[in-house]
Amino acid sequence: MRNTSGLKRGSPGRPKGVPNRVTTEARSACAEVVDDPVYRERLKARLLAGKLPPALECLVWHYAKGKPNDDRQVTGNEGGPITFIVRKPWGKKADGQ
Repeated sequence: MRNTSGLKRGSPGRPKGVPNRVTTEARSACAEVVDDPVYRERLKARLLAGKLPPALECLVWHYAKGKPNDDRQVTGNEGGPITFIVRKPWGKKADGQ
């Protein structure tokens, strides 16, 4: 198929392998804040006072102790399959009468 748009294929955009400038700048700015000793002391004080938002406290735990696996395996008795019992509601017939 012929390219009729006048643009090179794969353009516009940044070339492959070139890091995103905004992401790099944001990462650098965040690192600067986190590395500030005054900020770290205030963060520690908020954490110990119980005033840190729960999501951020959870993140602190993940960084400190590692995030638990999201992979869960559920089994029945003695490692066998789970058995489900389906019961019909009392007082109604299956056809809705």
